[in-house]
Amino acid sequence: CEEASVVMAMAWVRGDEPAGGLIAPDRARAEILELIGFETYHFGYHNDTALRETAKLITKRYRHPAAVFYDITPDNIRSALAAGNIVIVPVAGALLENPYFISPPPYHMLVIHGYDDIAQEFITNDPGTRLGANYRYPYTTLWNAIHDWTGSDAAIATGRKGMIVISR
Repeated sequence: CEEASVVMAMAWVRGDEPAGGLIAPDRARAEILELIGFETYHFGYHNDTALRETAKLITKRYRHPAAVFYDITPDNIRSALAAGNIVIVPVAGALLENPYFISPPPYHMLVIHGYDDIAQEFITNDPGTRLGANYRYPYTTLWNAIHDWTGSDAAIATGRKGMIVISR
């Protein structure tokens, strides 16, 4: 999901796709495999990368700036989006309570590309399900789920709240 989120974000940066970078499955698969190779070569692994490592995929592989912020608030996310950016967040998958997950991933990442203050929802592209395009999470649900990778599935809910902000 880290690689899929990066692929969606970079498609949005290039202007290939609207709304947080939805991308054709065949193209996404090829780009994800390339990123897995990049991670394996540079990090020695590719599963469960934390925010800083995921940001390195953007800055090193795509040579595009990506800002990592920790100890964020929901207002920080909305401000980044209001400024015309998109946001990638790490989450404890089970805390999302997404009914479309076959099995919620312990650790997960997704792209936030909008928000709706009236409905109190963040608008996301969630690579964890086929129904993840423009999926809306209530502010409180997504906020409670945001946790960076701790190195342990059991401790994921103790990870810092953080985000990657990507601009065009």
